[in-house]
Amino acid sequence: KAGDEYAEYMGQYPVINISLKSMKQASYEFAFLEFKRIMSKEFDRYREVLKLDILSPSERRKFEGIYNDIAENSVYFSSISLLSDCLYKAYNKKVIILIDEYDVPLENAYFEGFYKPMVDLIRSAFESALKTNNSLEFAVITGCLRISKESIFSGLNNLNIYPITESLFSDNFGFTELEVLDMIKYYKIENKFSEIKEWYNGYMFGKTEIYNPWSVIKYVQAVSYDNTSFPKPYWSNTSSNSIIKDLISKGDSDTREKIELLINGGSVEKII
Repeated sequence: KAGDEYAEYMGQYPVINISLKSMKQASYEFAFLEFKRIMSKEFDRYREVLKLDILSPSERRKFEGIYNDIAENSVYFSSISLLSDCLYKAYNKKVIILIDEYDVPLENAYFEGFYKPMVDLIRSAFESALKTNNSLEFAVITGCLRISKESIFSGLNNLNIYPITESLFSDNFGFTELEVLDMIKYYKIENKFSEIKEWYNGYMFGKTEIYNPWSVIKYVQAVSYDNTSFPKPYWSNTSSNSIIKDLISKGDSDTREKIELLINGGSVEKII
């Protein structure tokens, strides 16, 4: 439906596609084991590369090591870069790298007490893949926490960052009002729009009003079976508020007063 301008790119590039969500573990050792599993699975998707006589002995040894989950730990620190080089050789096309939930292992490591080694892993894996990588076409990194060039991306200076305050892509973070109206029209529950708007229209991304997708879907599903279903805070059962809890427990009285003010509908102005 996007048209020929987009369709002509379909299937034309090798793509490395990984999510770091499952790296939320109780220790660095378990988180690193999960990273190894993620990379082994992605190397397995391209195992046919091993059938081609295009890899150097070193590349083949490392590729087979990660593929079979027996590589030395140090190899994984540049595993994304290694796979991109191998794919570029195999397909003669530069590689697109997609990394989702990049911030999950970092936030978790902060609260679990192993932030330093996790930062070292993420920084090494990302910088080798995204900086001065001749095999890279472009990369997209997504997460809930803002990418900080001053911390894990200190070696990268060519990032385009699209936070929720910008208008570009602002309608891609959730359901727009028009999409919600289309949905309830399809399910013939237009009379529920006021309730949906009151409960699930709590976001302003750029200049776009955004509805929580999970909550809207769950509510529409409930009402489709029982028109008298009452709205519920579905999203609160799936998200983590550990950062806010930490802020409240460790913050001073001034911080707590401002949080109480926000809870009661007030506003707080800060210079960032």
